[in-house]
Amino acid sequence: MHKKLLCAVIALGITLSISGRAFADPSLDDQLNSAQTQYNQGQSKLSSAQKKASDLQHKIETLDNEIQQGMAQIDSLNGKISNTEADIKVSQDKIKRSEENIKVEQNKYNETIRAMYINGNNSYLDAVLQSKGLSDFISRVDNIKTVASYNDRIITDLNSRKQEIQKKKDVLDGEKQKLVALKDEQNTKLTALNKQKSDQTPLVEQANAEVNSAQQLSASANAQISAINKKVQDMKVAQAAAVVSINRGGSAPAVTGGYSSDAIVTYAAQFQGVKYVWGGTSPSGFDCSGFVQYVYAHFGISIPRVSEDQFNFGTPVDISNLQPGDLVFFHNDGRGPGHVGMYIGGGLMIHAPHTGDVVKIMPLSYESGYCGARRVR
Repeated sequence: MHKKLLCAVIALGITLSISGRAFADPSLDDQLNSAQTQYNQGQSKLSSAQKKASDLQHKIETLDNEIQQGMAQIDSLNGKISNTEADIKVSQDKIKRSEENIKVEQNKYNETIRAMYINGNNSYLDAVLQSKGLSDFISRVDNIKTVASYNDRIITDLNSRKQEIQKKKDVLDGEKQKLVALKDEQNTKLTALNKQKSDQTPLVEQANAEVNSAQQLSASANAQISAINKKVQDMKVAQAAAVVSINRGGSAPAVTGGYSSDAIVTYAAQFQGVKYVWGGTSPSGFDCSGFVQYVYAHFGISIPRVSEDQFNFGTPVDISNLQPGDLVFFHNDGRGPGHVGMYIGGGLMIHAPHTGDVVKIMPLSYESGYCGARRVR
């Protein structure tokens, strides 16, 4: 009886001693407040840095679109210039052939006149002097006039065609000059756009560095908070253990479905650093919904492919009841849910953010478009 009383007194003493350390130790409260302040600062910096990085990324995407449009316009202008040059060459060939035809007809005319000269029909005067009568005179004059008139018509017609073709060629030359000027202008614009994009690169790197720094600050503070809370929890456990039998024990709860939330989170964490690929569903590249689908498929759980359908799958979970492995959803440009990640505990989540980024762990922010959570286990 005395031994039992002595044990009770000792147990009570241990309880009071531990209870005093657990609930009357001001250093833990100070550490917790300090860590919480640091975490809040990190979250504020993270939000600012993420907005800055997002704005820069949007600007680069806008520049990329303008660059692509400029390149397409240059390709179109190159095609038009090539077609115009081909038309110009055709016109040049036609002009050359016209000149050759004119030369041929002139030679024919000269040969005819030469033959007429040799035969005594050199001029109207010869026709008068050498004619054997009025009828012969008229015949000779008509022959000369017919040859000269025919030749004039041919030469005139050929010259008209040549001039017409030359006008078309001149128009084509003018069109080509305009097209070349437009191409030069577009190339100048394209050079300026590429320069602007190049100027954004160090700014993006700086913004990403700020995001990483803020994430590390928040993660560090969150780790401190978790460590402090664990100390408090350990004290509570020790307090409870002091007033129960040392031989009292228990077994760990059964794991539903052959897996635990810790196993899911551990498996998901091994994909940190995998690059974001739109439409990606494998370790060679993930998008946000493809990543969580792949992780759960490893444990034999089939969930929909896209975030909108995933948001309607499983059981809704309140923010206050989040557990590791729950899917957390965010609005996308005011519409949602357009983005999904996996809560891993301690105020953190793991996700595949966006193009240019990789799978990573970051603090879960309820102020950045958060729109709900689902439990799919």
